[in-house]
Amino acid sequence: MGCRGKTLPKLEKDFTQKAQVLEQLAKGWAYYVAQMKAVDAAKLTGHYAPRNSTLADAAFGMTGDQHEHLGQLIAYARSVGVQPPWSK
Repeated sequence: MGCRGKTLPKLEKDFTQKAQVLEQLAKGWAYYVAQMKAVDAAKLTGHYAPRNSTLADAAFGMTGDQHEHLGQLIAYARSVGVQPPWSK
């Protein structure tokens, strides 16, 4: 079970076609854009629980996390014989 009680798909098994993957990426991006547009700019200052950090600190931390995921994706792609465009 995933967020809010929904059963999440097994991405590597349920989305095997390029068009399916692109559709999921588009849905994820649309969700992100909607969430960012819904932010109340007046609430972007201050410190927040549970780590008493600012939103800027949290965003900086998340970018580092995303780079970790990118590295994992690149390593996985190479392990199955896929070359990133910059390696050709």
